[in-house]
Amino acid sequence: MKKVRRERPRLSLRTLLFWGEDMSKMNCWEFKKCGRDKKNELGICPAVTEVKAHGVNGGKNGGRACWAVAGTFCNGKVQGAYAQKLTTCVACDFRLKVQEEVSYKFEPIFI
Repeated sequence: MKKVRRERPRLSLRTLLFWGEDMSKMNCWEFKKCGRDKKNELGICPAVTEVKAHGVNGGKNGGRACWAVAGTFCNGKVQGAYAQKLTTCVACDFRLKVQEEVSYKFEPIFI
């Protein structure tokens, strides 16, 4: 019998940072139930489409790093740039939940 050599999968930096994450953690739009995960009168939330943050803190796109994404919909209004929304996001129940869940590898991201 011929022995088949198996190649080891390549690991990306993101994979190394988030090993063990299965991407099934709750994203901000699921937690907040804002309705901006699909098209509506306010449009799709930028956190839903922000691919630069995909996988950060175990989320889909910007779903677990929404505090770093400009234009998200929080507290009943569209938020501005990171600097403008910082005070709101620091006390956000979702952000605190994410930080608690991934505290040993919490990745504050700047997009």
